[in-house]
Amino acid sequence: MEMNKERWFATYAMTGVLSRTFVARDREDVARLVELANGVSTELVAKTAIAAHGRRPRAAAVLVATLAARDVSMMERVFARVIDDGNSLRTFCHVVRSGVLGRKSFGSAPKRAIRGWFASRSPEDIFRQSSGRSPSMSDVIKMVRPPPRNDKGEADAVREALYGYLVGKNVDSLALPFIKEEPQLAEMNLPELLRHGVLADPIVTERIAERLSRPSEDARPFALLMTLRKVKADAPRVIVRALEKAIELAHGNVPRIARGVNVVVDGSGSMLGPLAGARRTPADALRCVDVASLVVDAYRAMPGDLDIAVSDYEGASMKADVVIDLQPKSITISDDRLYVAGFSDEVFDVVAMYARGDLDRCLSVAESAHL
Repeated sequence: MEMNKERWFATYAMTGVLSRTFVARDREDVARLVELANGVSTELVAKTAIAAHGRRPRAAAVLVATLAARDVSMMERVFARVIDDGNSLRTFCHVVRSGVLGRKSFGSAPKRAIRGWFASRSPEDIFRQSSGRSPSMSDVIKMVRPPPRNDKGEADAVREALYGYLVGKNVDSLALPFIKEEPQLAEMNLPELLRHGVLADPIVTERIAERLSRPSEDARPFALLMTLRKVKADAPRVIVRALEKAIELAHGNVPRIARGVNVVVDGSGSMLGPLAGARRTPADALRCVDVASLVVDAYRAMPGDLDIAVSDYEGASMKADVVIDLQPKSITISDDRLYVAGFSDEVFDVVAMYARGDLDRCLSVAESAHL
């Protein structure tokens, strides 16, 4: 990398883009980010984690994890500012425990920070943010054993019941008051709620369906589509209809592009194949054509002069300003266009940044962050 290593690092951390190529695959992303972070100062890593938090929260969490191995005091300075939801907490734990940083144990300071995360949040917040795997919130609780106390050190019976519920102890989930009384349930909790039988309660189901019909401003269409595929076969019909409506409404959360967008979709039969990384089960297999349709719908109201091509296998050969290759055989490095390998909701953010010309200003943004 002849390019200034600080600039490479900040650009990749905040956009996932390296030489106009964006790889929407977790494993490659984490490995490359850790490699780049280890080549710059821990102060720049910490500042970049803060700056990247609003754009790439998962990447920001990875950066905090690298600090746990390099500079514990710097990690403690930024932990609470960056690790502020369940997804970022799970990402932090996964990276630290994966061995990619040269160790697989937390150490006392990271454990203390994680326990503080639990203590500073209400049981309702923890429940809403408990979805996801590898590790699950249950795994995190088992690893660090947060005491069932609030941030004042007071015993909390509801919190104790919640921790028991999340680790699979014999707790009546419907007896937990916040499940019935709190309608602000995160969309991504649905597979977990279905697995625990919570959706068998019609009162809870109606409340969740009503909540889903009014998606939050940060709800993303691809994540909702994946959730729909996971639960469609077994969830009550009212939940399925609410998710379908939520996906449609979430298209409005896709970043607007002033130039407008023209989307061209590969019409070959191979587009009926599964998306890279999708599960190959009939109930929830997500096809390339489904993702292409999602992209078309997301940009339907923005006709203009930014050309986006969506394909599988053949993406590298298609002519467009942005090429989204859903099943890339190899990664194509490009300097004259934005090449996207794979897909996630983050792709919409990267395309918007590319259209605004923001990809070359990341280092200055990171350096201006306040620790």
